[in-house]
Amino acid sequence: MQDPNGKIIWGAGVYKEIIENKKIVWTDHFADKNGNLITAEQAGMFGDWPKELCITLDFESIDTDQTKVMLSHEGIPTEMHHECTMGWNESFDKLQKIVELS
Repeated sequence: MQDPNGKIIWGAGVYKEIIENKKIVWTDHFADKNGNLITAEQAGMFGDWPKELCITLDFESIDTDQTKVMLSHEGIPTEMHHECTMGWNESFDKLQKIVELS
């Protein structure tokens, strides 16, 4: 991730569950540039972050051309909820542009 001031924040994780066309579950944690786990504080983040978070994407087919994507990102501190929501929205906006081009 890159914050508005240009600071790069690294992350890493492990896929825990993949059900084709249905669900992806993975862990998420702050990392150094080599993928080693670091604390949120070491990454320059404020708030009471857990050592590891869990992200779940659920997919629901609406029709042959549309899929509803539902996101759950567990462990985000309350004071960072807005920023994380904005980040995920930006990611989904970029994904939508890629999908529309294909």
